[in-house]
Amino acid sequence: IIKKDEPVWKDAELTEKQGSTTDLYHQVYRVKQKITLSENQIILALYNHEEQLIGYVDETVTQESGIGGLWQSTRKFVSVISEEGAILNDLSGSVRRPTKDVLHQTYEARGYYNHFDGHVYYSLYTVNGAWQGYVSEQLVEETGSAQGSWRPDSRIVKVQGTSYATYNNFNWHVKHSGAQVKDKVYQVRGCYKHADGNTYYSLYDHQGSWQGYIDSRGVEETTDGQGPWRAKKSYLTIKNSEAKLYQGFNWTVRQTAENLMDQTLQVNGYYNHLNGNTYYSIYNLDGAWQGYIDEKDVELTAPQGAYHAMKETVTVKKGNHPIYGNFNWWVKSRSSQLEGKVLEARGYYRHINGSTYYTIYDSRGSWQGYIDEKHVQKMEPQGPWISKKGYIQIKKGTAELYQGFSWAVRQTGEGLLGQTLVVNGQYHHINSNTYYSVYNQDGAWQGYINKNEVDEVGAQGPWMGTNKYITIRNGNYLIYNNFNWSVRKKTSQVMDTTYQVKGYYKHLNGATYYSLYDGGGNWQGYINAGGVQEASGPEGVWLSDYRDVTISKGNYSFYNSFNWSVRGS
Repeated sequence: IIKKDEPVWKDAELTEKQGSTTDLYHQVYRVKQKITLSENQIILALYNHEEQLIGYVDETVTQESGIGGLWQSTRKFVSVISEEGAILNDLSGSVRRPTKDVLHQTYEARGYYNHFDGHVYYSLYTVNGAWQGYVSEQLVEETGSAQGSWRPDSRIVKVQGTSYATYNNFNWHVKHSGAQVKDKVYQVRGCYKHADGNTYYSLYDHQGSWQGYIDSRGVEETTDGQGPWRAKKSYLTIKNSEAKLYQGFNWTVRQTAENLMDQTLQVNGYYNHLNGNTYYSIYNLDGAWQGYIDEKDVELTAPQGAYHAMKETVTVKKGNHPIYGNFNWWVKSRSSQLEGKVLEARGYYRHINGSTYYTIYDSRGSWQGYIDEKHVQKMEPQGPWISKKGYIQIKKGTAELYQGFSWAVRQTGEGLLGQTLVVNGQYHHINSNTYYSVYNQDGAWQGYINKNEVDEVGAQGPWMGTNKYITIRNGNYLIYNNFNWSVRKKTSQVMDTTYQVKGYYKHLNGATYYSLYDGGGNWQGYINAGGVQEASGPEGVWLSDYRDVTISKGNYSFYNSFNWSVRGS
């Protein structure tokens, strides 16, 4: 179609328009029917590449062409962006070369064809005018300049000879002459595939300074990108177990970092490589070289190495070992001052001297210093079992007795209230509390209880106040001065005597002991409750007696009760 604004008809009789040739301008269609309406008018039936009828037009608006259509002039630069296509020898589809062979190459498009297949085909040239073939517009992108699009690259190159200069731009302003860059090593950070058919590298030196563009024909790839050796004395810890340590800068792997994790290593120098990374040369504590490692995989440290968090309960071993306040070896204290205490190690350092140092805290969270791990012993958070003998009573029913120090509750104190329990050992836990291991009177273990939940008592238990009267009715018991069982008297000596009880003890042996007072308020000792009979008052219990008496004195009264209501005299 070579004319615009001409009608496109829906039928061969030209009775109904369906559009204008403006929309079809320079498109290529197949003519499948030629209709002569008159001597002066021939109508053509046009079909597209999918065999769809486009419409009917007057022959005068068309020009016969090949399958590619008519040449359209243009001038633009394009780069090949797809590997899945071909550069063509002609518009019938003969392949000149696959696009994967010229991927990213830039060409000058000097013309194009609107092909019958619906695609636009560019006619490609080098800037020197050498024709390169036809390519579908779908396989390229416009670049706007002869050098094409910037592409990332990271190779290391060495300039060969003096024939190739470096350029500031693609107007070919020289930055460095060939003599100035001869034998120099650079990093390539990007490249351009120019329409002149050559590839140009963007060069950077060891300091990261840009050195210009150079024709790739003037360089060769090299492994000498590490630059000059730079001395450095330091220490490091490896962070990444998958990091590689290299034998050299041809990237032969000497070892992985897996076996060097958690060690402090020495640095005695490094290289700033052209690839943008810094590589440390590292040694172990014995001075054996381990390889070159990327600084991104390490953490620089002081001689003690990196801090490693931990949480362990420890005690110090016997001795007078130093505890340091810093790694200049200022002695803060001695281990003998912490013997028997439960401590918490919250972190450690692997020192270059080969020792590991724990940073330790007491049960109050107060920092104690750094100590060599050889001088401590790990243990559970409750610390060691410590001997203790004693007796307790639980203060509240809500108190918890634990199965162990994972804090599973064995029982509450509700069922043990009022009982005297035996303490047989204790633990000074790192949480600052002391826990008693307690048993009942039958020797059955009851659990661990916080000492703050109990009252410490003797074996007799705590004093319990009362006010009642008893009468001695069994002569086979003893009355004691104390609970060391010092005998005060035998009950056979005071049979049928009534005493006031002002208090009692529930002894661990299961018995209850009354504290006895006579009518004058004088204390008379302790007695097992099994040896007495409770009375309703100070008169004691009724005792059977059968005898005859004669009133021999006239100054006594007869009473109605022991409230001393007088009945007679």
